[in-house]
Amino acid sequence: MDLNRVAPELRPYVPRFRVPMESPLLRCLGYGVLLLLPGRTVPGVRFERRDDAGRGVRLFIPEVRKSGGALLWIHGGGLILGHPATDDRFCAEIARDLGIVVASVRYRLAPAHPYPAAIDDCHDAWTWLLRNASAFGIDPARI
Repeated sequence: MDLNRVAPELRPYVPRFRVPMESPLLRCLGYGVLLLLPGRTVPGVRFERRDDAGRGVRLFIPEVRKSGGALLWIHGGGLILGHPATDDRFCAEIARDLGIVVASVRYRLAPAHPYPAAIDDCHDAWTWLLRNASAFGIDPARI
């Protein structure tokens, strides 16, 4: 973190440690923990993992559709950390409550994959969703 961008009175409180996020071992351990978590199912929503969509997409398809719309969800983490599985329950609830398909994209993370790798992965997921919209009853103009 660049301390010059932090207000002078707050600088003593900013932690001065670095987490080596570029470590493949730490990333593997983190993803392994996510895989061990119990499924976060939401009644009324079907879950599908699609590996044919760029780096992968997690689909949440509600049993009751209220519109032909869809949402492409890009998980938080500033393109440097996180995993789409952390937002599974949230995406499933959005799908159920709004009655739309939610596609949560998996993207490559920096610094191992520098810019624009993550943006390219998100774009690939969006184009996959456009190409396959009719298969999921989605209106491409409402993504």
